[in-house]
Amino acid sequence: MNDDLPKDEKISICQSTYLNNRIEQDHRFIKKRTKPILGFKNFHCAKPTIAGIESIRMIQKSQIVGTEKNNNAWDNFTALMA
Repeated sequence: MNDDLPKDEKISICQSTYLNNRIEQDHRFIKKRTKPILGFKNFHCAKPTIAGIESIRMIQKSQIVGTEKNNNAWDNFTALMA
């Protein structure tokens, strides 16, 4: 792809083993919740469970519109449900 681009627009490749570390650390809490379950029987059971866990994490981290960072997770949840 870089062959057709001008020199100032060429894409440089940066390889780092820790580049995805923040993303991988976010999955840690999902693994923590699903480990006692000992795996899922099929995809149709796993999908809503993981979606619920992700939703709770988003509320805890105040990533949803309508939540406030200075409130705790329960206050944010009740504000969203009202």
